[in-house]
Amino acid sequence: TMEVYVRHRGQLLRGERNETRIAEVGLFDVTITPAKPLHVGGRVRLMRLDNRPDPSHGDYIRVGATCTVEDTGIEGDIIGIRAVERKMVEFVVRNEKDWSMTELAYLSVRRSRGVTIELGALMNFLLWVLGWCLVVGREVPTEDTDVVIAAELPRGNGWRE
Repeated sequence: TMEVYVRHRGQLLRGERNETRIAEVGLFDVTITPAKPLHVGGRVRLMRLDNRPDPSHGDYIRVGATCTVEDTGIEGDIIGIRAVERKMVEFVVRNEKDWSMTELAYLSVRRSRGVTIELGALMNFLLWVLGWCLVVGREVPTEDTDVVIAAELPRGNGWRE
């Protein structure tokens, strides 16, 4: 299972009104380049990045940290591709954790063959041939220069209130 660092973009409700459990679809952007390229069939665990508060506001501060990371409760296989644009690919992840309200996660990632995504020979050929007619759409920003710390750091370890 590969940890993928994401920014939460939003969520959608999925299901019928008469169901006892209404599932959610989480929308996420992969902002830190994954350790290995994402591909259909790959197993991932999503870790959410949050910005640290600005030091001038006097909130909880840790010197040198710009992001905290915490588990989203989403872990599972990439089961397909939802959308392909010129600069972005959106994967579908089925969550295998039963206790989570999020059933599916849409994972948007910058399209960089061999670095962030691996689509296979046939899909790469189709994108090469049909690339001119793809929608430009939105671009997923990358934040590879950020410092990431665990959100579970104990108090009294460089924190102040």
